[in-house]
Amino acid sequence: MSVDQLKERLHLRIEQADERMLRALDQFAETLIVEYYGTEEDITVLPAPPWAKPLTEEESVADLQEALAEYERGEYTSLDDIDKKAEAW
Repeated sequence: MSVDQLKERLHLRIEQADERMLRALDQFAETLIVEYYGTEEDITVLPAPPWAKPLTEEESVADLQEALAEYERGEYTSLDDIDKKAEAW
């Protein structure tokens, strides 16, 4: 399974989680960070991935305008569609 597929699956699991599961996932993630880095790290101080770059205001506005246009064209996935995909797994 590729990294992108793993991330997509984890995002889906988070979206499906109730409060109890979110608390357990949060605790697991924090414990993992401590074990992995040897210290408790705040997620805001973790290095950005190599592909990430700050966006200019113009780029941010353009991204938001494109996202809105996609939504208005009906180019989105509904929660029901995601649920159906998840059931097929």
